Amino acid sequence: MAERTGVIKSFNLSNKYGEIEADGDKAIVKFHLNKVNEKEPLPQPGDKVTFEAPPTQFNKKKQPLPSEATSVTITERFSLRQATPAPSAKAIGTSKVPIAAATKSQPASRLRTAFGKYEYDVLKQAQEIAKNPSESANLGLLLDKYVGYIYAGPQKQIGKSWLSEAFVPHYSNSIGTSYYRAAFEGHQKRWRATLDGLQVSSKEMQTAWRLAIHLGRASVIENGTIALHPILGFPYIPGQSLKGLAHAYAELVVYRNDPAKVHCLFGQVLSDEVLKNCNAEEKKTYKNMQQGSVVFFDAFPLALPRLEVDILNPHFPDWYGSKPRAVPSDNQQPRPVNFLTVPAHTPFLFAVGPVSRLIGKQSEDTKLALDLLCQALAELGAGAKTAAGYGQFVEG
Repeated sequence: MAERTGVIKSFNLSNKYGEIEADGDKAIVKFHLNKVNEKEPLPQPGDKVTFEAPPTQFNKKKQPLPSEATSVTITERFSLRQATPAPSAKAIGTSKVPIAAATKSQPASRLRTAFGKYEYDVLKQAQEIAKNPSESANLGLLLDKYVGYIYAGPQKQIGKSWLSEAFVPHYSNSIGTSYYRAAFEGHQKRWRATLDGLQVSSKEMQTAWRLAIHLGRASVIENGTIALHPILGFPYIPGQSLKGLAHAYAELVVYRNDPAKVHCLFGQVLSDEVLKNCNAEEKKTYKNMQQGSVVFFDAFPLALPRLEVDILNPHFPDWYGSKPRAVPSDNQQPRPVNFLTVPAHTPFLFAVGPVSRLIGKQSEDTKLALDLLCQALAELGAGAKTAAGYGQFVEG
């Protein structure tokens, strides 16, 4: 095989596949790292490399040709080994694995995808990942993408016990690992450094009872969902939810007769007709009026919280449903609904800061907005089912 040189065009760490643009004819060579050499740096786009490839690998259009047995060996900076089938893979062509050659196109199926001369069962591989939750990608994705289906398998009844029997144990195992705690502590340090760099007013409060947040958002598991951090996967309260809560409390309770104060803090909705005939200076003024003067930050827990499964047990499903002439009789079958909650006595830190145009200027609006938020958290509660006592906070 002839030795060639080229430049790394791309490399995907998750599946360890990459592409090299060969010098001269600019042909694209695909490669796969079956096992990364941890002692050497990973390939990066732009890296110059030396590799071996058969001359017959390229056609006149400078594209890789299908081949039964070709290999690419990187000799600089990182190691490249021949790919071997995953435990759930099934050989469909030859015992030799093509690395630097494209494969013949195969019709896509709903559950399978092809790499080289091997066909991988995506569902089976996802099941293998689900068996080891501490190494799975993201707790938020684990919940939102309904790994309960993968956990149970397509031929089994998932039932309503998946949250308590599968997800909550997975979550508990994950947050108990050292690397997860280190990631959470790093997030806490960065978050506090951000707050310290701004003129924020903050206060610690803890849940008086359980907190149910985001039950109403779209999810494949209906009421089972909860607001989890998009990257780290721990429960949090989005800032827009807190702003809406404080806004409602100010408008309906504290400043019922002073709408101007509410507009100053939270902004005022202006119609398009008002903005249509304004000059640039007037539009800037109106934009500030719409924006308000404060920003509500996401509220994060001060320690990794547990998750608890709660139950809603309607005894009269026909009465609550759409059946005509239904009555709340005791002969109806209860239909329990499970959902996730944050337990009582979980501390959160709430923070309110000025909008960007007011940073560096003296203002009492942040303290006022924080006071409104804390009163609303204590009296109204955050999240869902507040009428039943969920989501209320007390000072920590």
